[in-house]
Amino acid sequence: MLVPQYKVRRLAEAIRERGIGVAVLSNMNPLGGWGIRTLGLYRGFAPVILSYQEEVRKPDPRIYQIAIKKLGVKPSEILFIDNLVENVRVAQAAGIQTLHADGTKRLIPTIKTILKKENQLEI
Repeated sequence: MLVPQYKVRRLAEAIRERGIGVAVLSNMNPLGGWGIRTLGLYRGFAPVILSYQEEVRKPDPRIYQIAIKKLGVKPSEILFIDNLVENVRVAQAAGIQTLHADGTKRLIPTIKTILKKENQLEI
């Protein structure tokens, strides 16, 4: 659904504007990655970690270690959001804070609450 994705994208922009990095970790094939890059949908996200480039897919624990290294922060400083429970579980096992995205209506307020608690940010 386009509208919720737009809302999440706007939230990501607002987070970046306040100095917090927002990355992408996605199971993606080369054609899909090319299409999304061509449309500019990864613009502003850094790093963009795509499974086909790393040759490992979520929920393999190695991709979370790659993400931690590329982000250059402690795992506990990362908030990983995913719609698949298994991906969330494996990220948690790596020491990463997680959030199961089970719907945009709850996702956005939950992210805002976490940002206020962890970073004293009102968005």
